[in-house]
Amino acid sequence: MKKRLFCLFLSLIMILSLALTGCSDKDADEAMKNTQEEASEATMTLSMYLISENKVSAETAAAIQEAVNKITQSKFKTQLVLRFYTEDEYYTVLNEHMATDMENIGSAPSSSDNNEAPAEEETVLTEYGTVQLKYPTISDTHVDIFYVSGFDRLSEYIENSQVKALTDEIENTSTILYSYIANDYINRMDEVTNGIYALPVNAPIGEYTYLLLNKDILAEYGHKASDFTSLTNETIQHLLDLVSKFNTDYVPLRSFSDEEELDVTYMQYIRPDENGRLTSGFSVLGSDYTSNLTYLTPNRDYPSFSTILRESSLKDQLATITRYRELGYYGTAADSDKPFAVGFIRGGADLAEIYGDEYEFVVLEAPRLTGEQLFSNMFAVSATSDSVARCMEILTHLNTDEEFRNLLLYGIEGVNYELLESESADNGKTYKYVKRLNEDYMMAPEKTGNMNIIYPLDSQPVNLTDYYKKQNHEAKTDLLLSLTYLDVTDGKIIAPEHAKLLAEYSDEVAKKLKSCKTVDELNAYIAEVINFVEKDKSFNPIISPSYTGEGDYVTVREVYNSWVEENKLTIK
Repeated sequence: MKKRLFCLFLSLIMILSLALTGCSDKDADEAMKNTQEEASEATMTLSMYLISENKVSAETAAAIQEAVNKITQSKFKTQLVLRFYTEDEYYTVLNEHMATDMENIGSAPSSSDNNEAPAEEETVLTEYGTVQLKYPTISDTHVDIFYVSGFDRLSEYIENSQVKALTDEIENTSTILYSYIANDYINRMDEVTNGIYALPVNAPIGEYTYLLLNKDILAEYGHKASDFTSLTNETIQHLLDLVSKFNTDYVPLRSFSDEEELDVTYMQYIRPDENGRLTSGFSVLGSDYTSNLTYLTPNRDYPSFSTILRESSLKDQLATITRYRELGYYGTAADSDKPFAVGFIRGGADLAEIYGDEYEFVVLEAPRLTGEQLFSNMFAVSATSDSVARCMEILTHLNTDEEFRNLLLYGIEGVNYELLESESADNGKTYKYVKRLNEDYMMAPEKTGNMNIIYPLDSQPVNLTDYYKKQNHEAKTDLLLSLTYLDVTDGKIIAPEHAKLLAEYSDEVAKKLKSCKTVDELNAYIAEVINFVEKDKSFNPIISPSYTGEGDYVTVREVYNSWVEENKLTIK
């Protein structure tokens, strides 16, 4: 009651001051009305659809939404209605709401954006007598901003005119995003979908292939990390021989997964998936390339795909690895607790946090952005939204502002998490990190925005985002990225039965290559594979340069050669 009387008292003072300055009551009323109309015309209400790890209660959702709107209403005069769904229900609900939304406006709207919010002529008087801007209400099925994953889903939304292009906003009013999102994400998205229809989440790109070298072993034998350039050079072979003889408390060599044994030099594989698209999973078709070859490099020879096991670099690599296996350098299950002298591993830049004290790192292969990752996590704007500009204000803030981004990820400080600080031993800088207080609000980092500005959890390195930034700075684009998605053969695809044959046979070959116990056994098997791939008639429709195709189907070579020609590349 006292607060209401105080507000009333202030209002009387304002009226008296207007009178003393010569304004009539009518003029004051008109001025107040104009101010209210101008302010309320700038307000907008948007919906935002998100995937949550667990169900979000109505109480928690309301609290998060209130905290979010304190920021968005203050900065952008935009109210956000947050809608949380678990992954198993998300796309069903989203697609139903998008369809209803399209029906409610009669037909799909044009791609133009009027950027205007509906005028609201009234403000709201709070219980304390203060004037507050009024925000428009929206229907329970209205969609503005939404999370989306996968090329096929995004393509369907584009084909059905259910999303708006974001290109102009990103290039003109949201250029700051280029300082926060790895440019390859935005540029490759623009290239593949012929315009940007979704903003990719800035996640750490790909994985490194590392050679790990025990610091004590290097010192003992007078080596430095720069002496080692691959897992197959003579220097490392000699070192492993010495360790196996004189350092029996070490396992000479450790591989962290079977897959890494087929991917520790510069190899590019090519294999069609069940949809006839070409991917880079292990295949009996492929090529090697130099480490400095970059995506669509002009005036440079691109790999020529053939039977991969004819490539001398891969044969040499496999022979060396098999020799290590034959000599027992990998150790046995009983050696699992021993330190290792040399290892090769795939992972992120943050592996330095785990192994950096004991091991030197040699990068065998830098991370590469694949098409799968490019389209794995995105935010799009529905075609039924009234304003791309206002939606992009929200998305830009989400990708550039730590407070807003971490609010959407972790919830409310003191309620959902505790924010702590710690000094990094690496550089002495102080970093913020998060300790969860409960699991009432659980969101995935890659599904909620820029991962380079998150606060790490207390179980992660405090300088985690430094590693993410380093990784994205050093990353390259996969050599075949757009080949997976662009139609270069007028709608023709590789026959599904041929794609299945190549994939299944490649998996069989990979398994056998990793099980060969001697170099002689390996060489005999490689000869068998080459003979089968190049002479068996079942493979002709897949790789034969002279094969004419069956109806609307084409060979792997035709697809690849067409893509090379379209991009004005040359094949070595």
